[in-house]
Amino acid sequence: MSVESMSNNHEEEGQLMADSIIRWLDDEWMLLECHRKIATRAKETYVKSREAGDTDIMSIMMAISSDLDENWSNKELVDGPESFVNAWDIGNYIADYLTQRAGIEGCACSYKIM
Repeated sequence: MSVESMSNNHEEEGQLMADSIIRWLDDEWMLLECHRKIATRAKETYVKSREAGDTDIMSIMMAISSDLDENWSNKELVDGPESFVNAWDIGNYIADYLTQRAGIEGCACSYKIM
């Protein structure tokens, strides 16, 4: 599955994804600053992946999840332990988000896309 049907404005698409992550986490749990850090880091990795030419949803999801997992305890970058989810929950949400955003019928394996 590919994101090729999405805009080539990777910064804008990344921000839309980050905003969606924040809405989902804030709605599902409560307003937490770490949600913004998680979303910002996910956006940065999304933009980096897309600028490197990656269009595969699973590859982008793995890059984001792996980066979040690697930096999960870094209070400056992610501060993940303060959240009620883990890096792979975020990855599952991102895969569903990108699938829906690309206009591909998905399985909705994660949460409602916000």
